[in-house]
Amino acid sequence: MRVETLELEGQLIARNHVPKSRQLVSTSDGLLQRRRLKMDGSPESVPFYPHEFVQRQSSIGVTDTSALVLENLASEDLDPIRCIRIRNAIKNYGGDQSLPPLADDELDGDLGLTTTVEGPLLLGNDMQLRQHLSPHGLAFQVLHGADVLINEF
Repeated sequence: MRVETLELEGQLIARNHVPKSRQLVSTSDGLLQRRRLKMDGSPESVPFYPHEFVQRQSSIGVTDTSALVLENLASEDLDPIRCIRIRNAIKNYGGDQSLPPLADDELDGDLGLTTTVEGPLLLGNDMQLRQHLSPHGLAFQVLHGADVLINEF
């Protein structure tokens, strides 16, 4: 925090500069609030609930939601054809060349795909996405410029 002294109408006042925090901050009583704009454009403070924490941390770059741990995900749950595509991308785009020769389960493990949300996102099919990410909405779109070619929900 930085304090600056200003004079306003003959009176000295303190102007406080508080930098934006990259962590959640609460009052000494444990109250967490967040700012938002009302319909008329004026600001207000509203309660900040625990289920909103991950989204906020993700939006400021503190948390990568694709790195969140998933329980009960095995290499067999991931599509082997998509593993081949990952191997080809590693070979063709200058990735770590020690990865393509690995067995599927070793590759998935080294990339953290069998323990995180990233696994089904990169290597899962519809069934695996629905099974392991069921509380989330799933959508698939193919765009050509501004034209929507495929729009599945």
